[in-house]
Amino acid sequence: MASSVVSALFGSYDLRNAKQWRDEDILHREQEIQWLNDDVVRAHEWRNADIERYLRKEKLENEHLVCAARADQLATISEQCTLLCGFTVASMVNMSFPEDLSRFVLALYAISASIVCVSLLLCTLMSSMLLLAVTRYASSQLELDIKRMDLSELEINAPFTVWWLKKCDVEHRTAMKLMLIGVTLFFQYLGTLAWVQFIDYRAASITISSLSVVGFLFWQVRIASRWRYLLTPPTSPTTVPTTSYLRGCNGYPSARSSIYSSRFPSTISVTKRLWDPLRSPMANSEHLKSANSTTRFTSTAILTPSSYEELKSPKHDPKNILSSCQ
Repeated sequence: MASSVVSALFGSYDLRNAKQWRDEDILHREQEIQWLNDDVVRAHEWRNADIERYLRKEKLENEHLVCAARADQLATISEQCTLLCGFTVASMVNMSFPEDLSRFVLALYAISASIVCVSLLLCTLMSSMLLLAVTRYASSQLELDIKRMDLSELEINAPFTVWWLKKCDVEHRTAMKLMLIGVTLFFQYLGTLAWVQFIDYRAASITISSLSVVGFLFWQVRIASRWRYLLTPPTSPTTVPTTSYLRGCNGYPSARSSIYSSRFPSTISVTKRLWDPLRSPMANSEHLKSANSTTRFTSTAILTPSSYEELKSPKHDPKNILSSCQ
């Protein structure tokens, strides 16, 4: 009798301990599930942050390339205008005018030389100011504009192009028109210069004037007429071609774009669904599972409601476990 009572006491004690251990195990499993879900949320946020950081960095580098190309263009225009203006001024200073020179030729020479010098000098100054503005914007304002952009606008808007069209496009077209005026009158200046310098040699004067006319006609027919559309204002100052910085002139991805694409992890699918931080992390769980083959967040790591039902099944009951042990 006493042994049966002792056995009953020990049995009830063991059952109570087994039930307590089972409850603690279930609580621990629930905590593990919560920890895993928190890890998934953090991994999702870190993934979005990494993708956003990468896209903004690539956008900034592409915009710097556009700024550098525009700066090179302005520097080249300024150098060419300075060269022609310097040549005109040097020829005017070193020119010795004969006494029997016609006043009409002298007036034509002086007017053409003055217009060439003034127009090319103004073009040089405007190009220099535009170059300073581009350099200042690229060094101080461009990065802030890219940081203020929404993630979905990175492949649509080009902040430097928008800034250029709003601030510098009118001055740039004015400088180009001044350069065209200076270059056009430079041919006339050469033709007039031949009749001033070689007044005693008509054959040389006629030859130089003829070559100047041929050069002027070639300039107007083959060069100026072909690229005159560059001086027309854009239809919309804020319209920018989509993904133009990622594609070349033939519509295919550029070499730089392919280089950055090769550096980008191939397992990451850059879609708006993945970018959007407002979506639930569980909606993107499939993307998170395929992001890295070595990650510990797998589909079997998260307990589902069926797992709870399995834990509550009779085969996990402490009474059945103790009876099977006896």
